[in-house]
Amino acid sequence: ILSNTLADVYATAQETNADLVTFQYQKVAQETDIREVNHVGAPRICSGDEALQLFLKEQLLGVSIWGKFIHRSNIETITFEAGRTTHEDKYFLFEVLCRAKKVAILNEQYYCYWTRANSITTKPFSQRWFDEYYFAEKIYSVICSHKPEFEAEARYQVLSVCYFLIRYMDQLKVSQQFSR
Repeated sequence: ILSNTLADVYATAQETNADLVTFQYQKVAQETDIREVNHVGAPRICSGDEALQLFLKEQLLGVSIWGKFIHRSNIETITFEAGRTTHEDKYFLFEVLCRAKKVAILNEQYYCYWTRANSITTKPFSQRWFDEYYFAEKIYSVICSHKPEFEAEARYQVLSVCYFLIRYMDQLKVSQQFSR
């Protein structure tokens, strides 16, 4: 994160009384790629339900936890699911959004996402990629039970995950290796 990230994000949380403050990222391959953020624009403020809807539509919030500043009371009882190696933070964030009353969305790119060879996201396709589908289905099930008004959005994210997996498997020519 950039050196001013915590101060800026904390100030936003205090000013808006948000349960969660989210910010954007910049992809970097080397230090010279990093762009400093010197100004915090006005955040977009939305209710927890509005933020949940954006999350399910895969808009603005992302699925990673690393670009989030979360009030402690919203995570005290949430844990990561053991045995899953990808997209476990997506479900964690989903649980946070189900509890959040107010969310502040910043456009600033405070997080530097390093792109490296042999990282978890650049390794060959394997069974772990199906964790994304597992969590999408789990989210869909919770939405249908507790927030049925968002069923269409939850179905969208399941279909989006399926589409991504099929295209990715086809692109890598590995679809015959997996029985799912």
